[in-house]
Amino acid sequence: MTAATKSPYAGYRFPGEVISHAVWLYFRFPLSLRMVEEMLAARGIDVSHETVRQWGRKFGQAFANQIRRRLPCAGDKCWGGRPPVRHRCAKVRSLQISREEAVHGTG
Repeated sequence: MTAATKSPYAGYRFPGEVISHAVWLYFRFPLSLRMVEEMLAARGIDVSHETVRQWGRKFGQAFANQIRRRLPCAGDKCWGGRPPVRHRCAKVRSLQISREEAVHGTG
């Protein structure tokens, strides 16, 4: 193996899959370090919360960058996964009727 292909998890006691799963759990969900420790213990992996913290400090930024949602940019047609709508109201025979229309790129 050359230095370019060397695993970032080389030299650790646990395999890379365990380390990456623990870090992913910690950054993806609102879990405490002790909760991640308990979840790994339920799978038969004996690791301390301090070890998970150290893994998070070393490998966490890459996971956080992948997980972080892309913020809407100017010109995006969708906000929050839902297309923008225009509300229309009309009165028919003294009844108030409300309707939503999708707003297209032309407005």
